Amino acid sequence: MKHVLNSTLVLITSMLLSPLSAEVLETWTFSEADGTTIDGTSSDKGTLLSTVSRSTAAVKKGRMEFFPDGETDGVFLINAFAQGPVSSGVYEVSWTYTSAAFANTLEVDGSANIGFDFRDTKETRYKGNDDGLLGGVRLRYEKKHILIQYSAAGDANRFTTVASIDRIVLPDPLSVRIRYDLDNSGKPGSMQIFLQLGEEDEINPVTDAEIPEGTVLSGYRILQQITNGKTNWQKGDVVSIDDFTLSKVE
Repeated sequence: MKHVLNSTLVLITSMLLSPLSAEVLETWTFSEADGTTIDGTSSDKGTLLSTVSRSTAAVKKGRMEFFPDGETDGVFLINAFAQGPVSSGVYEVSWTYTSAAFANTLEVDGSANIGFDFRDTKETRYKGNDDGLLGGVRLRYEKKHILIQYSAAGDANRFTTVASIDRIVLPDPLSVRIRYDLDNSGKPGSMQIFLQLGEEDEINPVTDAEIPEGTVLSGYRILQQITNGKTNWQKGDVVSIDDFTLSKVE
């Protein structure tokens, strides 16, 4: 069976772009021992995924798993890339959702969110309210659908659905790429999003998002929302990721 990644932006569902070459600057492959938490897993440059420990994520079989612990409402932790702040050039951040399953969350008509956003941390990683936000992507489960949503600068708390999978279990690995064109900041298209489900064609459902003029990219934030209103991610349901990577596009 072919599992279709349904783009909610119908006009660009089939839009494909020629791949550009990219230099990997930093990557996390989660090769640590099972049970290693987010403050113990390092990139190839030695950067911890987070400098703060949480009991809602741990390495398992070469993946980073995110899950509820029955106590934590959410995890929103900021960290900086080893690269340091950059204000010019074209960069991509990417990762793969290797698995996701929500059978228990379905039973309570709940929802769940897990993803990343990207920002200028301004070297104050514990004070996110002064950050410069570029935008981000999250996987959301809601009402028997796995949704891919994005937020853009200036609208950090509003996520727009750009693709959906009509399943409670992710049928194949889902790769996410976000491209930031710092040379054209302030213009439509300076942020683009690419998605690929399994062996299906990669789609480009967001082509005209915009990052603020003069944007600087220096870090990221983990976005794990477990309970909040109708968000009620249940214990036993797990989302795993792999290959969290920052690249420079040539």
